[in-house]
Amino acid sequence: MSPRRRRIEFILTATLGVFAFIATMVMWDWVRHNIRTPPIEWYGVEVTTPAIRVGGTLKLLYDAKVNEQCPSEVRAFLTDADGTTKRRWVTQGGYTPVTYDRKKIPVSIQITNDDSGLFPPIPPGRYLYMVSVIRFCRGGIIVDTDVPSAVFDIVE
Repeated sequence: MSPRRRRIEFILTATLGVFAFIATMVMWDWVRHNIRTPPIEWYGVEVTTPAIRVGGTLKLLYDAKVNEQCPSEVRAFLTDADGTTKRRWVTQGGYTPVTYDRKKIPVSIQITNDDSGLFPPIPPGRYLYMVSVIRFCRGGIIVDTDVPSAVFDIVE
């Protein structure tokens, strides 16, 4: 085999190797962004204060496995039985340490009447506390709508 032909074969082999490497990296990036374990795997929520008065504290125990700690913007909503939003909150979160097993994460929310006048007073009844979270993780921004909702009663 001539030296020229060996050089051409080497260049072709190297070029194919580079293309194969690039294709592998593109596929790995797609898999990493699209088929990834969520930062938090949710298994349920337990309402430890099923009935509270306005001004009281709603106490929840979320059952979850934290796979990645990501700074988060937590958006919470309190809705009544017919779906009307009675309160909404935006707060920072995402600081629960990574766990290797499921764990109980305690959360406490004070349910108060709004002094700003934006919302009317909260009447007694059955309510739903629901949350969505925007997580700012190393692999990108993730919207988490899998957080379990909690049902509880507000009493007089």
